[in-house]
Amino acid sequence: MNLILDVLLQAWNLLLESSVFILFGLVVSGLLRVFLNPGAVAAHLGQGRFRSVLKASFLGIPIPLCSCGVLPAAAALKKQGANNGAVTAFLISTPESGVDSISITYA
Repeated sequence: MNLILDVLLQAWNLLLESSVFILFGLVVSGLLRVFLNPGAVAAHLGQGRFRSVLKASFLGIPIPLCSCGVLPAAAALKKQGANNGAVTAFLISTPESGVDSISITYA
């Protein structure tokens, strides 16, 4: 019984630590929703296979989101009309090629 309580306590602590990053992702998704026109998102990220994926990858590079904070931002792009390939490219490129990730893995 003590082991189950310890596991639940550690899961709760992990949730508390990651909640800041999820909230930051929600703020970024709100900013994407406000500043990006849904028609422009659908035009640039909703059509084509290669070009939309490339644009979504380049869109995700300067945004400093972790892997849990990128989920709300990608959901906002999907709701604005981005296709599945573009959303997947955004999900992969954002946490992997951010300035913070590159600077940490440089050492």
